[in-house]
Amino acid sequence: MAHSTTYVPLRVHGHHSLLTGVDSPAELCARARQLGIGALALADVDSTAALVDFLEAARACGVRPIVAAEFSDPRGAPGRLVALVRDQRGYRNLLRLASVRRLGFDPGAGP
Repeated sequence: MAHSTTYVPLRVHGHHSLLTGVDSPAELCARARQLGIGALALADVDSTAALVDFLEAARACGVRPIVAAEFSDPRGAPGRLVALVRDQRGYRNLLRLASVRRLGFDPGAGP
């Protein structure tokens, strides 16, 4: 099946995103493959917990994985920030941000 390069979902939520996603990374990648979507960003909310499963599923399905996360405002304001990884430095920064947020800190807050 030919892959589409015109549409790439950049904020897909899997079952690691409480109350926003229900499918496993394997199911999401298989569906992307069925639809001819050649790349997919799994951007679970405030988490990178599905990262290994996502990378393995994407490889098995022939879908290009885009490492990402979607961060909510720690103060509860509406809206979220989608962070997409471009390189190793971005990957390290994403993991740092997710870890700090998981520990309850707001990296955007002043000293």
